[in-house]
Amino acid sequence: MVQTDQKHLIEVAGSFQNGEITTELSFDELRKLVLDDIKITIVKNAVPAELAAKLRDAVWAWNQKTPLSEADDFVSNKHRHRCLVSKLQQSPYLFHDHTFDNFGELDEEFRSIMLSVYEPLRKFWNNLTQHNIEFAQHPVPSGTPYFHPQITHYPVGGSFFGRHWHDLAPQYVGIILSLSKYGVDYSSGSNTNFEIDGEIVRTEGHHDIGDMTLFRYDVPHWISHSDAAEKFDWYNKRGRWVAILPIYDPWAVPTEHMAKGPQPAK
Repeated sequence: MVQTDQKHLIEVAGSFQNGEITTELSFDELRKLVLDDIKITIVKNAVPAELAAKLRDAVWAWNQKTPLSEADDFVSNKHRHRCLVSKLQQSPYLFHDHTFDNFGELDEEFRSIMLSVYEPLRKFWNNLTQHNIEFAQHPVPSGTPYFHPQITHYPVGGSFFGRHWHDLAPQYVGIILSLSKYGVDYSSGSNTNFEIDGEIVRTEGHHDIGDMTLFRYDVPHWISHSDAAEKFDWYNKRGRWVAILPIYDPWAVPTEHMAKGPQPAK
């Protein structure tokens, strides 16, 4: 375990063997570090760089032949150009979003690539949080939350995601897996920043391809502008790509603090 030059940012060694992600720490130690000590924890080499790049390239190939969608439905596979201000938190954002809520609708090769990364992520999160969340089953059983896999592309030229936060439950731990090489696919910005105890935690230069950032889900965070000096183009593959694994619960109601702001972490 490495304490970086930022007191709230920790790096731990990771490994990927037989389709499973492990770290130098036990799940109990890692859970305490993220949830109790409130440390932003980067698992280095959680997934092989070549596998991360393979997933990114497969998603790019898929979006090139799949029409853009106008709205989410949380039951199929879609991609959208998002340039909006969120209604609840009034947070602006600009990015290309890909969501996969029905792996069964994907062709066999693409589905295999997706699951080669997302199944290890699912197992890791369940072990870390001591839960047992599955991917969406169809039809979705009433009252059952499920994972809502997302792959987000922040094209160079200024894409970003403004400061926002989430309820702690039911997610507890957020996962951000990098699918891009820092200094090659993008040169500056486009990394996740956090605020803990009034201090800004910056992951730029620490979070590289195949690395996985873990964070307590109610910690405020945002994505800085991706190579803002470059020309923006929705159809430019360059930029930062990340795989995330949020839970979607169609029957949940956001708590009151979502509109008021994050509560102090305890």
